[in-house]
This record gives sequence, structure tokens and C-alpha cells, in this order.
Amino acid sequence: MKIFQLALLSVLLLSITSCKNNGAGASDSSGATKTPAGYEYTHVVKNEGATPKQGDLVRFHFKVVDDKGKMRFNSWDAGQPTEFKMPAQNDKLAKDPVISTLFLMAKGDSLVVNYPVDSMPTKPADLDGVKSFAYHLKMIDIISPEEQAKAKEVNDKVAAEKKAQVDQILKDYKSGKLKSKIKKQPSGLEIYTVEEGNGPTPQAGQKVKVNYYGVLKENGVMFDNSFSRGQPFEFTLGRGQVIPGWDQGLALLKKGSKAVLFIPYAMAYGEAGSPPVIPAKADLVFYVELLDVK
Repeated sequence: MKIFQLALLSVLLLSITSCKNNGAGASDSSGATKTPAGYEYTHVVKNEGATPKQGDLVRFHFKVVDDKGKMRFNSWDAGQPTEFKMPAQNDKLAKDPVISTLFLMAKGDSLVVNYPVDSMPTKPADLDGVKSFAYHLKMIDIISPEEQAKAKEVNDKVAAEKKAQVDQILKDYKSGKLKSKIKKQPSGLEIYTVEEGNGPTPQAGQKVKVNYYGVLKENGVMFDNSFSRGQPFEFTLGRGQVIPGWDQGLALLKKGSKAVLFIPYAMAYGEAGSPPVIPAKADLVFYVELLDVK
């Protein structure tokens, strides 16, 4: 479960549409380039290199802008690229305007694809006269199934090491062994520094890159971590993009620091929690590594 404010690709793609063309991108009589599914697109940056095939995992950033200039979504602001495993080109998913376009992109490519509202079987509720959406895509990486398997083996090993470390820290915390080493804030947030970095302390408005391992304080059950994915999380500090305990806690760490945040439920998901993984009034524990500040 990703506990941060990240949008799901399935929601943003809006719908699956009917295939209009087959084969590679083509041009119509007007000269417009079209995807195999029939959607007009423009390459902004085009590199030489392999394009995705079935089974490849792609990582890409994208933003959605309507024809009135309103930003509908921006994955750069969300903190990390979207991941998607490519289907077969004759699969129903491959007819989607965005997914069909991904098949045409090499690593490093940037591209804009137009999605007319008229081609959507289900129209968004807040159209307000909008006739089309522009999806701005940037291909970050293309990972083969073999590379995925190797990465999973490495990531699983690292995640297991972090689990053992967090389990021991939580045990020592509950036994009182860490009492003299804990810095408690007026908000109730507690910070245990495992290793202090020597870089700058991040300021509100700066982007930070963080690896993390999160567990429930009550029983140590892991609910989310970045190590298993092999992908640190990036966000802008002090903008409410994460839970309050993160905004406050990371602002007190130096770049390069490794620390544990003991976060009371009022600074996490409150009385309601985030079912079904995070119960009501759940205090949380996060092991964090502040990798970068920019």
C-alpha cells in the first residue's frame, strides 16, 4: 500500500477505448502522427533505443492538462514516477491512449498525446466545456522481466535487513532502552537518530528524497516501504503532500541522516486511520533515510 497522496494510473487513464488502427504509429492525410489506437501524438524528445514490449516494466512521469490549460494531474508533484507492466499489443489495455503511446517511447523520450473527450465511453464529471486532454509523458526507464527478477531479489534482501533493524529498534523502544536517546517534540512526535548526516537540514518548499520502512507501533506489522520497490520517494517538504509527522520529522534531520520517527496517530491518519491496512487511531513507526535535499 502506498500511503502517500499518489494517484492510481487506472483512475487517470479514465477509460479503455476502441482500437482504431493497428501496427506502428502512422500519419493521416493531414500529416498528424497517430498511435496504433488512433490518437494524435507529438514527440517532444525522441531518442534511439528499444521501445517497450510485453512484460517490460516501464517507469514514466506524466501530467494531464485540459484544453483550457487546467492542470488535472502531475506525477512530478506526486513524488515518484508511475510504474506499469506492459501488456500484449493486442490486449484490450493496449488500446488505451496512454498505454498505446508508451509502446512508441524509448528511454528518455518525451511525448504528448491528445485524448478527445468524444472518444471516452465514460466522461469525467467536471468537464466544464473541456473537449480534450493532453497527456505529457516522459519515459524514465524500461525494465525487462529478467532485470525485474534480479532487482526483486536484491530489493527483497535489503527490505529483509531493514525489517530486522526496525523490529529490534521497536523492541528496544518499548523496553525503555532508547529513552535517553529519544528527542520528543511538543507535538508528540519522537525521533531516534540512528546515524546523523552531515548535510543541510531541509527547508519548507525544498524537495527531499527518502527511503522508508513503515510499521504499526502496536505490533510491528509493516504496511509500506520503499526498499521493496527499490525506488525512493520524493516530495516537497511542508506542503502537506505527506502526513504531518513526516513534514515535521524530516525538517529536523540533516541530509544523509538515518532515523526512526515514532508518530502519534494525530500526526498520521487520525482517528479514522486508513483502512484496511492502518487501523483507527494507529500510532506509526517509520525508519527513514534522508538521501537528498534540493
